[in-house]
Amino acid sequence: MCTTSKQRLMLMIASLLVLPVTTLLQGCGSARTVVTDAPAVKSSFAQASVVEESSTVPVPDDAKTLFVERVNRSLFDDTTFKQGAGGLRLSYRFVSFSAGSQFERWFWGGLGNAGEGSVTVEVRFLDQSGKQLAKIQSDGRIGSGVFGGSMQDAVKNAAEEVAKFAKANFAVIDPKSQASKPSRE
Repeated sequence: MCTTSKQRLMLMIASLLVLPVTTLLQGCGSARTVVTDAPAVKSSFAQASVVEESSTVPVPDDAKTLFVERVNRSLFDDTTFKQGAGGLRLSYRFVSFSAGSQFERWFWGGLGNAGEGSVTVEVRFLDQSGKQLAKIQSDGRIGSGVFGGSMQDAVKNAAEEVAKFAKANFAVIDPKSQASKPSRE
């Protein structure tokens, strides 16, 4: 076997080993959104802002920062919304935060709910006048991982659910991009 064939074989074996290991190192998380007040009227906004209200539970500052950064990234990086006041306002507060036990998640490997961490964020979607258009609760959970998973995953998942709801219900739809898509009606 020549050197390049050996190198290719070693690279292939290393690749096959790295993929399962990196998959195991990540935590097993989930998210869901409960719509507590559905939008009654279709409203579209080009601009949006994210505003924190007083939370009902203590939340670590790094979790708060991560949440707002992730919502902002999801809303503004793909230019679905422009960042600014005068449009849709996402007013959020944490209503539940339990970091759980990273050690228990690691030790039990996700069996049952041992050590599960969770976060619940309530978000009110308001127009320029402050009228509530919709309200949701977004839950993020972390249940396992080789090193017990991280609460950061739960917070990120909850934030992405919030942004997904905002885009689906309040983004301006570009007629050019919709022209080539078949109608769902």
